[in-house]
Amino acid sequence: MEYDDFEIDWHGNDGRSFPRPGELQTVKCGICGAQMEVKRNVLGPTGLVESLSRKKHWHDSFICLNIEKWWHKIIHQLKVAVYVAEINQDADFEKIKKAAKEQILEILNSHNKVY
Repeated sequence: MEYDDFEIDWHGNDGRSFPRPGELQTVKCGICGAQMEVKRNVLGPTGLVESLSRKKHWHDSFICLNIEKWWHKIIHQLKVAVYVAEINQDADFEKIKKAAKEQILEILNSHNKVY
């Protein structure tokens, strides 16, 4: 399946999502669009600050099975670059976003065939 019609979620998750227990039934990866694997009713931290302060709470844990693949990491970096250009109000934001979109679609079409 080709990704030519794939709609990039520029502000979506990075392949991880930690909603309250039962809040969501399924979650798609914000990087590659794959359905993420879920572990329900997990007690633990969901971020660095919470972990360092030894706090934890109940949540569901959605993780993309592709999260450790090199191409997934590159797409994440491209999305972060677009986000940084957006928040910095970069004059070339649209150009950066268009170039990133082309690269992302090329990577997805070459290395990932599900969504």
